Amino acid sequence: MALRARLLLALALAGCGARGGESAAPLATVVDAPPPPPIEEPVELRPGHIWVRGRWELHGRRWEWRRGRFERARVGFAWIDGHWQLEGDRYRWIEGRWRASRDRR
Repeated sequence: MALRARLLLALALAGCGARGGESAAPLATVVDAPPPPPIEEPVELRPGHIWVRGRWELHGRRWEWRRGRFERARVGFAWIDGHWQLEGDRYRWIEGRWRASRDRR
């Protein structure tokens, strides 16, 4: 795959998924092929909560969609979505996380 195509794919995949709940089988965190496009889940916003987007997980040789979920918002923190990141010719899952926010209202 050409370098430009890889970079575009990496940008497209950034933020495609988010941390899910506990998995029944170990999640493959480094894979040779990109996951399928993310599934758009309709969401009704809930005051005091943030939406953690769903993500693709590889179980054996099969991709499985882990649905998104709500988490309580944390004052002084912002949620950073998990995403698949292209590293060389493989993809690595970068877990979502809370980060101290600059806007501490």
